[in-house]
Amino acid sequence: MTAPHRSLASGFAVVLILLTAACGGSGSHLVEEAPSRFAGMDRRTLNACAGTPTAVEDAAGGTVLHYEMSSARQVDIPRPDPGPGRVGSASDALPPPPSVTYRRNCSARFLVRDGRVVDAAFDGRAAGGEPAPAACEPFVRRCLRGG
Repeated sequence: MTAPHRSLASGFAVVLILLTAACGGSGSHLVEEAPSRFAGMDRRTLNACAGTPTAVEDAAGGTVLHYEMSSARQVDIPRPDPGPGRVGSASDALPPPPSVTYRRNCSARFLVRDGRVVDAAFDGRAAGGEPAPAACEPFVRRCLRGG
């Protein structure tokens, strides 16, 4: 592999690592614990932190509140190292490095009975449909005041 191709491959490897890291982490643990932590929350408190549900439906013995959120994070692809002795005007003339936008979606559902949350479920997904529990972390953190 030639030096420019090796540098480009290294740049893509860094982006892949960053995107992989964005899928997991402490957020998925927080999201796994969230259903039990939301249990008992007053509906008004939920509405105050989560906003207006995207859908509301009657269910046997309660009401299901649906929330849909999406987020995007832009990741710059690192510019290849010009190599030893190649500093200055040649690298300054390069265009800005390309970037990748990574999108994630979170679907949250809450079963409310007698004004209180009795069950909650979270489904975080990356843009390609693969599971990404951490996609729900911002929603959970906002409502649980920092987890």
